[in-house]
This record gives sequence, structure tokens and C-alpha cells, in this order.
Amino acid sequence: MADDAMEAAKKALAEERKIREKSAAEYAERMKGKPTPTQEELDLAKLGATFTEHEADGSKADPAGGPQDEEKALAKSREEYAKAMAAGPPVPTQAELDKIMAGGVETRQMEAAAAAKPQTYQTRTMRAAEPKSE
Repeated sequence: MADDAMEAAKKALAEERKIREKSAAEYAERMKGKPTPTQEELDLAKLGATFTEHEADGSKADPAGGPQDEEKALAKSREEYAKAMAAGPPVPTQAELDKIMAGGVETRQMEAAAAAKPQTYQTRTMRAAEPKSE
């Protein structure tokens, strides 16, 4: 029984070691190259220089980053808008929002629950004077 436990522990240790070595290798691969911005760029920036492009650092290109073509970005935005509109109008619609803003829909302001108010919080209710009958 003790031998079975020892074998299982050795097998688990070997698996953990494989995973750790694989992770270390992937990390080393990601860390190749030089930092961006470089120390020289940082020193120049401190003295007032500005940069629009950095030196290449030797890493792979970021698929989500980098300069974008404005025409492609505009086309993608239009496609996303068309896709959203195909699903139906937004809720609430712009007409409903306009009606709310114009005061056509009665809204009411909600206050926090009584337990959430500080103990020194006081409310006053004002009533309009009743008309005198003569």
C-alpha cells in the first residue's frame, strides 16, 4: 500500500515538473527581445523628445494592436452597426428616449431604503395651503 502511494506521488511530481518546465520555456520564449520603450527612448522622452514609433523589439506582432487602417476600421464599424440593427431596434428606442426627455412620460425619483439613510437624516413634507372658502 505504501509502495502504491509512493508511486502515485512520484508520478504526480513528474507531471508537475513537466508542466513547470513547459511553462518556464514558454515564458523564456515570450521574454526574448528588448523592452519597448528602450531605456534610450525613456531618457530622450524625459528630456522632451516625443515618439510616434518605437524601435522594433523583436517580438511577434500583437494581433489586436498596432496602427489601424481607418478605412478598414470604418468598414468594420458599419458592419457591426448593420448586424446590431438587423437584430431589431435598441430598447428603449430613440423616440421613447425623446418622449421621456420632453416630459411626456411620468417618471419618479426613488430614494434609498430607510435603513440606508443616516440616523440624522430628516425629511419634511410640504403641503400646499388649502384654499379658504368664503
